[in-house]
Amino acid sequence: VQHSGTISAQTTWSVDDVHQVTGDVTVNAGVILTIEPGAVVKFNANAGLTINGALYAVGTLVEPIVFTSYRDDEVAGDTNGDGPSQGLAGDWDGINFLSTTTVSQTRLERATVRYGGRATANVYVDTAAVAIVDCELRDSFRTGAYFYNSAGTIEGTLIEDSVDQGIYVYY
Repeated sequence: VQHSGTISAQTTWSVDDVHQVTGDVTVNAGVILTIEPGAVVKFNANAGLTINGALYAVGTLVEPIVFTSYRDDEVAGDTNGDGPSQGLAGDWDGINFLSTTTVSQTRLERATVRYGGRATANVYVDTAAVAIVDCELRDSFRTGAYFYNSAGTIEGTLIEDSVDQGIYVYY
């Protein structure tokens, strides 16, 4: 299933499909994007996910959620049909939580975010107290998690192979 543009109504991305983000996706304020446990979300070059509303992405130990590059054949196979390939740091922008994020309804837990960070970080949090719990943030072109004027938290999360920093906090 391909996604691009603005999400303006409550939406669920199912585990039954591989979700390919072909262009930037923005979740409007007041809207929740729910991603089911075990779902795979692959991003085309330069695409990203911006949250003005809420992102509820809670995987399980057995079924983590994976956010990765369209070139990453290790997860869900060769979904872009280009033959054997591997993701590279910076293939896609990242997940961006902005100041309008509905923190009480946002959760990023038991998810892997890899091969992003082209713009700033695999996960960028701007003036929002978002919690990142039991996740893996890997292979970022810049920073694993970047908190800008944010009191967000990271708990039980593995961050490795970022080109710049693992975590960056700016106040």
